[in-house]
Amino acid sequence: KSRLDELVTTFGVSLFGVLIFFFAFILDDIIITPKDYLKYFLFLFTCQFLLTYIPRVFITTNVNHRLRKGIIGFNTAIIGCGESALQLYDALKIKKNNVGNFLLGYIKTADTQEDYLEGKLTCLGEIGNLSEIIAENKLEELTIALQNGQRKYMEELILLARDNRNIT
Repeated sequence: KSRLDELVTTFGVSLFGVLIFFFAFILDDIIITPKDYLKYFLFLFTCQFLLTYIPRVFITTNVNHRLRKGIIGFNTAIIGCGESALQLYDALKIKKNNVGNFLLGYIKTADTQEDYLEGKLTCLGEIGNLSEIIAENKLEELTIALQNGQRKYMEELILLARDNRNIT
């Protein structure tokens, strides 16, 4: 998440929450001047916004930092082992800002002719055993790198992702 998204979200939620609180509890209080309403509202909004935004930014920055350093991440596998899978592997390998993927290996398709990833990554199995491979390796993310002739596996992968909600 970006800090700008955090700012906009926190601003909107804080404004909504303070408006509800203000109309529910403060509007019926005895106030000497109408400017007191504005002072109370601004005070409540400032407190709510700062007490929410500062921890959110701290948490987001900390998580982003840990993802980039590789301290935390998502167990990931590449589906396919053809030329496009090798290009994807190379792109992930040389990427300067790690996006939090722990690349555990690759999954072969049944009609694989050449295995371009052999020796570079661990083969986790074949696509026919995908459910077992996901459970066994606790995969959270699958990156699809199929060749043009292997598009028939896409429907199977989409159905599997629908059944396993923890896969992205």
